[in-house]
Amino acid sequence: MRKILLSLIVLLSAFVSNGISANPSEQSVKAYTVETVPNVYANDQRLYVSDPHWLLSSEVGLTINQLFDSLETKTGYRGTMVILPSIGEDKIGDFSENLFNYWTKDEKEKAYRFIVTFVEDKKLIRFYTNKEFEEVLTKTKIKRIQDQIAVTLALNEDINIGILDCSKFLCQRITEINKSIETSDNATNFFIIAIIVVAVFVVCMIFYLYRSQCSCCGEPELAVSKMRIRKDAHNKRHYTATYK
Repeated sequence: MRKILLSLIVLLSAFVSNGISANPSEQSVKAYTVETVPNVYANDQRLYVSDPHWLLSSEVGLTINQLFDSLETKTGYRGTMVILPSIGEDKIGDFSENLFNYWTKDEKEKAYRFIVTFVEDKKLIRFYTNKEFEEVLTKTKIKRIQDQIAVTLALNEDINIGILDCSKFLCQRITEINKSIETSDNATNFFIIAIIVVAVFVVCMIFYLYRSQCSCCGEPELAVSKMRIRKDAHNKRHYTATYK
């Protein structure tokens, strides 16, 4: 039921963003700017693919939408796939950064976000993320992800297959990185807890030893091992203690 609903939402969103044109071939190819790219997330947070010219098939678009939805559910990292026919003379790296900043400029809380931009006439793809997510992934891993999706796209002449393979790799890699971070955090937390327990034990032992010493000479206090009580002829109690 969820898959059917997502499919309908993707199809309806594509119609709206295209100006209600059912045949992609009838639409004139134009150079998009950051202001004219449909922000599907702003219209419906269940959408993850912005493909205003229907360059992807509906099946591939739906699959990518499900992949990104699953990624956000598992990790909290949200991504958007942007598929455009042209961005004119703009460089794809600058365009991706400007588009990301334009979409997120009004967000008060910076979440872990990323976008993947593909431009058909340039045959280029670019992965871009914000500083918060960059600190999680590290620049080195981001560079490797970018290189891998570029190679994956280049190996497939069909953009549907290429973009889908890139999406699968991206989601799998980010999920693996997230798991390694969680494992590292758990190990760190265990180590911190162990240090705290040892520190508390040491403090308790020092306190115990200090309280067991004579305040005058500093020697360990003698403990009473045996106590005897006797009464004399006047019925007075006398105590005899044995120390160890």
